[in-house]
Amino acid sequence: LHDSRELLSCTLSPAVRQSLIEKGLDFRGITHDVSILFVDIRDFTRITETYNTEQLVFFLNDYYTTIANQVHSGGGIIGKYAGDSILAYFGAPEPKPASESSTEALLTALALQDAIEELSQRWTLLGLPRIRIGIGISLGPVVAGPIGSALQFEYTVIGDAVNLASRLQDLTRNVQGYSII
Repeated sequence: LHDSRELLSCTLSPAVRQSLIEKGLDFRGITHDVSILFVDIRDFTRITETYNTEQLVFFLNDYYTTIANQVHSGGGIIGKYAGDSILAYFGAPEPKPASESSTEALLTALALQDAIEELSQRWTLLGLPRIRIGIGISLGPVVAGPIGSALQFEYTVIGDAVNLASRLQDLTRNVQGYSII
């Protein structure tokens, strides 16, 4: 990323950028049925206590890149990075039938498991820890749009379906052998 335009173009996904260019910015948001995918690293606190900040930045950026590549290639959009959690959604800003968005979310979750296993193997060679993830998926109505202020916002989704996906992801900690709920 060598110039400011290139850097700023990375703050929104290509699909969101295109939608905002074509339809403009509406701070009211739009209600869609959307599939939500939450992914979280297991035992991340232990990792933060073991590695220095430079290693953690490398660790998180490599992890985020792995997740983002799978989400985008699966038809989804990253809605939020929060610590070691990522919120992704399928079916906005352009609406999709629920069967399509939910299939995309589930196939992406399965691809994420394989991608994280490959990432963990590579990290082991670098002296970084293997990681495990939990994934929660839900489908339901959300408000999709710019959330924040006119000075700074993010394009994301809010609603009960988001909360449900987050809670389902949390449950994967307690279910032996399952990383997707």
